[in-house]
Amino acid sequence: MLTLEYLTRMCSDHAPLLLCLGGTNQVRRDKWRLPPKWIANPQVHERLFPQLTQYWEINQDTAADHIVWDAGKAFIRGAYISLIKLARSEGDLALSLAQDTLAKAESELTHNESDVTKQAMQSAQRDLDLLLVDKYSQRELYRAAVWYDKGDKNGKLLALLARGDEPKTMIQAITDGNALFTDPTLITQQFETYFQSTYQSPPDTSSDRLKEFLTTIDFPEISPDLATQLDQDITLDEIKDAINGFPVGKTPGPDGIPIEWYKKYVDFLAPKLLALFNGTIRTGVLPDSCYDAFITLIHKEGKPPDRCDSYRPISLLNCDVKIFAKIIANRLKLIAPDLIHPDQTGFMPSKATDINVRRLFTNLAIQHDNLGNRIVVSLDTVKAFDTVQWQYLWEVLTQYKLGPKLQKWIQLLYAHPRAKVLVNGQISDSIYLGRGTRQGCPLSPLLFALAIEPLAIRIRANEDIQGLCVGNLIEKISLYADDMLVYLANSGAALENLLATISEFGQYSGLKINRTKSVVFPIDPLPPDSPDTLLQLKVVNSFKYLGIVIHKDLNRYVQLNLDPVVQTLTNKVAVWQDLPLSLPGKINMFKMIFLPKFLYTLHNSPITPRAHWFTRLDKIIRNFLWAGEHPRLNFRVLQAPASGGGLALPNLKLYFLAAQLVYAHWWIVPDRSNSAVVLEAAVLGSFEALAKLPYRGVSPYHVTTTPMQTVGKAFQKSQELVRGTSTTWSPHTPLWGNNHLPHLRSLPDIARWAQIGIKTLGDIVTGGDCKSFATIQQDFHPHPDMLFRYFQLRHAFNVQFPIKPVDLKVSSLETYLHRLDLPKPLSWLYTILSTAGPSPLERVKGKWQADIPDLDDEKWKDALQLVTALSISMRDRLIQIKFLNRVYLTPYRLAKIYATVSDLCPKCSVEPGFMCFGPVH
Repeated sequence: MLTLEYLTRMCSDHAPLLLCLGGTNQVRRDKWRLPPKWIANPQVHERLFPQLTQYWEINQDTAADHIVWDAGKAFIRGAYISLIKLARSEGDLALSLAQDTLAKAESELTHNESDVTKQAMQSAQRDLDLLLVDKYSQRELYRAAVWYDKGDKNGKLLALLARGDEPKTMIQAITDGNALFTDPTLITQQFETYFQSTYQSPPDTSSDRLKEFLTTIDFPEISPDLATQLDQDITLDEIKDAINGFPVGKTPGPDGIPIEWYKKYVDFLAPKLLALFNGTIRTGVLPDSCYDAFITLIHKEGKPPDRCDSYRPISLLNCDVKIFAKIIANRLKLIAPDLIHPDQTGFMPSKATDINVRRLFTNLAIQHDNLGNRIVVSLDTVKAFDTVQWQYLWEVLTQYKLGPKLQKWIQLLYAHPRAKVLVNGQISDSIYLGRGTRQGCPLSPLLFALAIEPLAIRIRANEDIQGLCVGNLIEKISLYADDMLVYLANSGAALENLLATISEFGQYSGLKINRTKSVVFPIDPLPPDSPDTLLQLKVVNSFKYLGIVIHKDLNRYVQLNLDPVVQTLTNKVAVWQDLPLSLPGKINMFKMIFLPKFLYTLHNSPITPRAHWFTRLDKIIRNFLWAGEHPRLNFRVLQAPASGGGLALPNLKLYFLAAQLVYAHWWIVPDRSNSAVVLEAAVLGSFEALAKLPYRGVSPYHVTTTPMQTVGKAFQKSQELVRGTSTTWSPHTPLWGNNHLPHLRSLPDIARWAQIGIKTLGDIVTGGDCKSFATIQQDFHPHPDMLFRYFQLRHAFNVQFPIKPVDLKVSSLETYLHRLDLPKPLSWLYTILSTAGPSPLERVKGKWQADIPDLDDEKWKDALQLVTALSISMRDRLIQIKFLNRVYLTPYRLAKIYATVSDLCPKCSVEPGFMCFGPVH
């Protein structure tokens, strides 16, 4: 199909030519989406809201709630389509009339050329030009304002620049194993067939057999009172909290209505949703549109792009059903710690991957009680989220003793879900789901965690699956969602029983293990004649777990994990050098793209990278920032906080220390549900010994692992940075077994002091000296026969601290490490370290004070704050920072370089051209 026509002349002497080429005859079912900008449009809002209220006034109680709700969404869609069209037509009406007037004037001039018709055409052309200038100048002004404000800040604009080559989202070909399909329609059909098969549930297992199997598992249960509490009707606050808890800017589901619309009209919609959701218990149905979804595909890195199983399906659900699911998920989060063992960290509150990785490194570094043939098994599950059997899931929820109403709500979400696959812009026919938890649903992660927990219970309870022993603690299984690690004492019977247990569990749950992708990682050396596979599992000397390459030799961590990130940065820098970025833009690009990668690998590092590694990294960053030229600003000035006159360039040495201090915070304020902390406490013998370890450094009483020593060194280094040249001591400093207090280590019967509660330096010091025995008796009630031991203690104290008074003070770092509630500990700890010590601008401050004698500390502080307050543009802030750091060459300095340059101020031509004269005059 081809059409060709001339359009009305506008800005040029030539009329534009419109050529329309028809594509293939493939049927495309377009999906409608409400742009968020129209939700915020005041004119559209003024016209829409009366229609919205009128619809509910007329239709409320005229039909079932779920029907009224679905019809309401159809009404909203139609209303927005008409209102958006009206708003656009009103904006373009004057332009359309001007184009018609110009076309008529040109036609009249062509048929009747005269001065009058010529002037009429020129007048029409002028009117059209003015309208075009007004329309597009506003657009360009807005675009320039956006770039001015956000161009060099972390956000979408900077991400677009950093992206480089556009990622390939088009699926060009798909194979089914026999033939290769390149036609878009056939590709879509292949995915439709594949997912129809994936979500097709096999014949149901006998209900009696399933119940009999589950009775062999010792399920944790919630109390009847808690079950009743979770079965209470949904409240208005729960709905509002769920709506406000969703992030904006996300793709909506098939109805095309984004979460921004629900946020805009939350007060109006919340009561309607309240009646709808609470009414589901009575009606037993949700709105039909709640079961619709689009499946969008994300290619799995490293997988062949021509296979259907190389793409991860993400369900785009309608926002109303996501609100319902989030409310249920928020309730389940309250009981998740009671039902799900701490071995599972995936999607659990206050849990993350660092717990699993830390636990793994600790197990690799310690000597367990059962040595000889220890292995770690990394199991790869086959489409774990997509293969959960619903019959099994409903029975499991019953075993947890969830209330009937909560169970019914969950089952309603999976009553008859259906989805259409989005491939290359085409939409497939509907496929009906018979199993699985939909990735993209707020409830899906918790449901999966509840579904896989019975397997973890069976593995922990099976004595034939021998784990690794550390005192009374048995290390056996570690999970992050479906990423499963199992620690085994031997590669024989224990491994066989593990695989048999998982196979039996899979018959009822749908879970399957891909043996070709699962691996065995020996902790102890295997015999020389050992095969390359054990029960079809490949034996490896390294493997990747949660983004970290694991090797028995911890000293290879930098080579295997940090160096690849540095190499990627080096490659990216070569591409980014040509981008139109300012200095702050380059810094923000590094922070946005690479800082998270470095933080993750540095935080999980069991060793301290050598100093030359940080030096090499700083050199790469410096060359990127200054494009190989001589730096105009000191590197430490760039790393200073924005509030301190710097550009907040990340100091990765300090970030490493802060990342390791997070573990020190774990130790000092231990969470007994943190399995990594529990393991390290078992290694040292107690949680108290673990809490004192940062202060002791290398303990003479306990064998510490390399990861523990790394944290201890980071703590000591951080304390030195924070305290500076101060000789203060922490009152939390342990008295006993502390290498930093060698004279107190030789005291006899130190256990008796510990038994009465004297454990730290703060327990025996008052007023800068050792407490008297009378004071100790009043505070700790020792037996009178300890008087002689007190004299020994006081003597050792005086030898240890010959200079009095002994200054005890809790550092700002310790204050945060001892806090129970410390959200985002890494950010807090980095801020403390980055602001410790003298400011890198002290030298510049001295120069300014030489020019401006009355510049006191308060005025200097105000000047630093004004740098970020004067402008929203990063480029303008950079000018202020350069001026503050006296980067610019003044006439006085230029005159010393060039003989022809005057050293006078260019404005007054009287005073010398120093830094403070030009801006003032």
